[in-house]
Amino acid sequence: PDNVGPQFPAPGQPEGSVLQYPIRCYSAAAAPRRTSIMHIYEGILAGTAHGREILLVGAALTAAGTAVGPRQIDYARAPRVAVLSAAFFVASLIHVPLGPASEPLVLCGLLGLVLGWAAFPAVLVALTLQAVFFSFGGPTTLGLNTLNMALPAVVCYYLFRGAVRSDNEAVVFAA
Repeated sequence: PDNVGPQFPAPGQPEGSVLQYPIRCYSAAAAPRRTSIMHIYEGILAGTAHGREILLVGAALTAAGTAVGPRQIDYARAPRVAVLSAAFFVASLIHVPLGPASEPLVLCGLLGLVLGWAAFPAVLVALTLQAVFFSFGGPTTLGLNTLNMALPAVVCYYLFRGAVRSDNEAVVFAA
């Protein structure tokens, strides 16, 4: 390999022998970096039969959620969905370092509280643009990635919609 450093004789071995495990030299560019676990990478699950089943189930559930979502959008709410989809697109590109990994600002709770089921098409559009422009995810994992981010938004919608509609300001702030 190209990143193998110099090989030295093992202690107690003749001059011509080398270490069995060569010393690896890494440049700053090849050093391990913080990783994000937001997207399931393209090709990770497609290699196994169970992975393909998971991808198909994710795509089917995303299709169902995306079929329900547009029914919740009328002409007055369409700009709100577009703005929150754009906010999700931009905010998910910002990564906050957290230990050995980094986490993106996903905004699932906010999307769910404001959009409800309309979070599915909003997230789908944002993730499609991220896959096209930045190669985050890909066409085979788009359904599962959308499900992983839009389903918690819908769960937040059902958990906190009563609190948000409440007249008590403290409850609305806590939600």
